[in-house]
Amino acid sequence: MSSGYGPIEDEVSERGCCYRCAHSKACDPHSRLHRYLMLFFLCFMSFGSYFCYDNPAAMQDIFLKDVHLTVSQFMNLYAFYSWPNVVISLLGGFLIDRVFGVRWGGIIFSLVIFGGQLLFGIAVMFSSVPLMYFARFIFGIGGESLSVAQNTYATVWFKPNELNFVFGLTISMARIGSTVNMNVMQPLFFQVGRSFNITGQVQVGTSLLIASVTCLLSAFCAVMLAYFFKRYVFLCLFNLRFQNFNILMQRFLCFKFQAIQESSLDASTSASGTVCQKPPNDLLENDVDESSPLLPSSPTSTVPQQEETIRLIDICHFPLAIWLICIICVSYYVTVFPFVSLGLVFFESALAV
Repeated sequence: MSSGYGPIEDEVSERGCCYRCAHSKACDPHSRLHRYLMLFFLCFMSFGSYFCYDNPAAMQDIFLKDVHLTVSQFMNLYAFYSWPNVVISLLGGFLIDRVFGVRWGGIIFSLVIFGGQLLFGIAVMFSSVPLMYFARFIFGIGGESLSVAQNTYATVWFKPNELNFVFGLTISMARIGSTVNMNVMQPLFFQVGRSFNITGQVQVGTSLLIASVTCLLSAFCAVMLAYFFKRYVFLCLFNLRFQNFNILMQRFLCFKFQAIQESSLDASTSASGTVCQKPPNDLLENDVDESSPLLPSSPTSTVPQQEETIRLIDICHFPLAIWLICIICVSYYVTVFPFVSLGLVFFESALAV
C-alpha cells in the first residue's frame, strides 16, 4: 500500500503477519472484538471537540448579558474557529502524514483543543474579547486536525466495506456531543453559580473550564488508540523477526551438520551425501525479510520508493462530482451552523419559550 496505512485484516492476510493473542480475542489485533473496541475510542475521540465547539451556542443569552458581548462579537467566536481551518486543516493533514504520524498527531491535537478550551474559559473570566478570539483560534486548529487523525485511524482499523458505517457512527457520536452540550451547559451554569456563589463572567468562565473535562476524554481516547496501534505494529514486527530467526537457525544447523559430515567422511562420500547446497549469502538475500509488515517504507528497507508529487494545480483536474460534493457541504454548513449558533435566543424571543 502506497499510503502506509490499511485495514489490519488485509495486512494480516496479504503480508503473513498473523500474530494471535492467546489470552482473549479482545487483545488480538485483528479480531472483530478488538476492532470494535477501537471503534469505541474512535467515536469518543471527537466527543470533547464537538461538545466544547457549541458551548457559546448553548449559552448565547448568557454571553450577551453576563459577558457583555454584542451579536457580532458573539458570532466572531465561530468565525475565528472556522476561517483559519480553510488552510490549517491542510497543514494538519500534512503534519499527520509527514511529521507527527497518526499516533502523535491525534494526541497533540487533542491536547491543543484542551488547551484552547482552558484559555477560552480564562478569557471569559476576565472578559478579554481578543483573548477569546485567540482561544477559539487555537481550539479550531486542534478540532479540525483531530478529525483528520480520526479519519486516518478509521481507514487503518477497518476494511473498505465497513468504512461507511464507521464514518457514520463517528459523526453520530460527534453530533451527540453537540446535543448533550445544548442540554447540559445552562443547567451546569446555574449549578456552578449556586455551588460556588459566583456570578457574571466568572460564573460563565468556570462553566467553560468544567466543560473542558470532555476534551480530556478525547485526549484519553487518542492515547489509547496510539497505544493499541503501536502495540499492533510491535507484535507484527516481533512475529516476523521471530519467523526469520527460525529460518536462520534451521539453515545454521543444516550447514553445521554438513560440516560435520564433510569432516568425518571421505571426499566421495561427502560429495554424495551433501544435504544443504544453498550458500549463506544467498540465504540472507532471499529467505530473510526485514521489512515491516505494516509500513511499506520501513527503516531497514534499502529500496528507494518514488513518491507521487502533489501540486496545487491538480485541483483543476478534479472531476465535476468532487466540486458538486463541495458545493453541497458548503451549502449545508452555511445554513445549518449559523442557525444553530443563533437559534436559541431566536426561539426564546419568537415563541416565548
